[in-house]
Amino acid sequence: MRRLRTTVALTASALLGALLYPAVDAAVTRPPDLAVGAPVAAAEQPAATEIAVEPGLDWRDTDGKLIEAHGGGFLKRGDTYYWYGEDKAASHNGFAGINVYTSKDLKRWTAKGQALAPRDEGDLGPQNVGERPKVLYNAKTGKYVMWLHIDDRATYLTARVGVAVADRPEGPYTYRGSFRPLERQSRDMTLFQDRDGSAYLVFSSANEAGKPNSRLRIAQLSDDYLSVTKQTHAFPENQYREAPAVVHIGNTYYMLTSFTTGWSPNPVKYATAPSLRGPWSEWKPLVDDSEVTYRSQPTAILEINGTHGTTHMYLGDRWVPSKLNESRYVWLPLQLGGRKARMEWHDRWYLDLARGTWRPETNDTGAVFQAEARTSTVSGAARFQPCGEAQCARGLGNGDSLTMTVRSPQAGRKTLRLYYVNEHTEMRRGHLAANGGEAVVRNFPPTDGKVRWLEVTVALKKGANVLTLGNPSEGAPDLDFVTVQP
Repeated sequence: MRRLRTTVALTASALLGALLYPAVDAAVTRPPDLAVGAPVAAAEQPAATEIAVEPGLDWRDTDGKLIEAHGGGFLKRGDTYYWYGEDKAASHNGFAGINVYTSKDLKRWTAKGQALAPRDEGDLGPQNVGERPKVLYNAKTGKYVMWLHIDDRATYLTARVGVAVADRPEGPYTYRGSFRPLERQSRDMTLFQDRDGSAYLVFSSANEAGKPNSRLRIAQLSDDYLSVTKQTHAFPENQYREAPAVVHIGNTYYMLTSFTTGWSPNPVKYATAPSLRGPWSEWKPLVDDSEVTYRSQPTAILEINGTHGTTHMYLGDRWVPSKLNESRYVWLPLQLGGRKARMEWHDRWYLDLARGTWRPETNDTGAVFQAEARTSTVSGAARFQPCGEAQCARGLGNGDSLTMTVRSPQAGRKTLRLYYVNEHTEMRRGHLAANGGEAVVRNFPPTDGKVRWLEVTVALKKGANVLTLGNPSEGAPDLDFVTVQP
C-alpha cells in the first residue's frame, strides 16, 4: 500500500507539560521554560475519549448546519468552550452578526444564536464590517468583553476597534461603540490575556506617516478591558503583518501572523520574545512544505491542558473570497519548543481533551483493497496526467467522469478513502456513485497541488463494485487512487 507520508510517534512520557503537537526535534533537549508537543502512540490513546479533527472539511453544528464562525475567537469557562465568529452565510463581507457556538469536546458544537446582532445602520450596519471577534472574561468586573475590528466595507479606511460587554459568555452583548486605540488605525486584531490577568490588544496599524497595516502594535488594556492605556510594543515599520495570534509558554511568548495579502493566503510566520515588550525575534516561517500555509490564515491559538500533557492548536481560516460562505476552518497541532515553531499537515488527527494529548492518523496500511485511477476508464475530455508524484485522472467534471472497479470482502456500507488533488482556490464537488446508485456529493478542499484524502461512505456488495466519480455541471477533483477501509 502506498504511503503518502511518515510520522514519528513519541510516547506521553516524553512530554514535559507537552503541547498538543509533534516535537520540533526529538533529539533536542528542551530548555526548562518551554513545553514541546509530541504525538502519542496510537496504542496508548483510549479511542473512546478521542475526537477526530479533519482540517478544511465541512464542519456542521449539532443541528446539521454549517458552522458560521469565521475569524473566530475562543473562550473556555468551566468545562465549556465558546467559539465566536463572523457570519458569512450570505457570502458577502457586510456585517451580519457575530455567532456563538458551545462545545464540551471541540467536536460537537451547538449554535447559541448571535452574541452580537447586526443593526440597520451605524458600526454594526451592513455597510460596515465587523471582523475577528475576541472575548475575554474580566474577573474584576465579572463581565465578558468582546473586541472586534470595525471598518467601512467599501474602503477599509475607518480602521477602528469596537467593544461590547455581556453578563454571560454567550451574550447577548451590548455594543458600547468604536474608537481608534491610542488614536491609531486598527484593522486585524486579537486580544491576549496573560497569566496575571492583564490583557492586551495586538493590532495591525499604521506607521507615523499613516501607511495602513505597515506596523504591528501591542497595547495594554485598562483594568476593566474596555479601553487601552498605553503602548506596550511597536514592531518595526513596513513589515505588513496581520492576523495575530499569541500564546505564552514558560518564559516565552509566541506570536503568529500572516502577511497583508487581503483574502489570499501567504506564508504564516512566527516571532518569539521573553516579554510582550520585547525584544521580539525576526519573523520566521511556520510551515516548511506550503507557501500558503495550507491555504489558511491564523485566527487564534488554543491551549488544551490535560492529565498527560498540554496541547496547543493552530486555529485558522481558509478564506474563499469569491464565495465567502464556502470558507472553512483549518485546525492543526503546533510544534513549539526552543523558541521555535513549526506546523505540519494532517488530513485527520485525534485529540484527547482529558489527557491533553494528540496523535496523527495512522498510515493507510489496513485497507482491504486499493484501486489506482490510472488503471481506470475516463470519459470525454478527462485524461491521465501527472499530479505531483502521482498519475491522476484529471479534467473530471462538467459531464466527464472516471469509472473504476473496487472489491469488498463483504456487503454493506463501507468507507472509501479517496486520494485526490485540487489545485484550485475553491472547493471542488465530487459526485461518487457505487454500482449505478444515487451519488454521494462531497466537497473536496484545495490541496496546494499535493495529494490529500477524504473519506466517503457508500453501500458496496461483496466482490466487485463499479465506482463513478464526476460532476454533471462543474469541475470535480483530480483522483489518484481509492482504498476500501476495513
